[in-house]
Amino acid sequence: MGAFLQMEITLKNGDFILKAEGQVAWARRPEGSDQNLPPGMGVKFLEIQGESQSVLDAIIAGSKK
Repeated sequence: MGAFLQMEITLKNGDFILKAEGQVAWARRPEGSDQNLPPGMGVKFLEIQGESQSVLDAIIAGSKK
């Protein structure tokens, strides 16, 4: 945890979605998970570039429906 990362997400058709910098906030490894939850990680966004903020806001709003 705590690792810094740069991410750039595009759709399969090549459309740009998101460019940001972040830090790993939590991680769940496949082995040893007693919570019966899938492995994964959470990212704390530190800097979101360009119009990525509005795209991210729309994604979050859509997931809350």
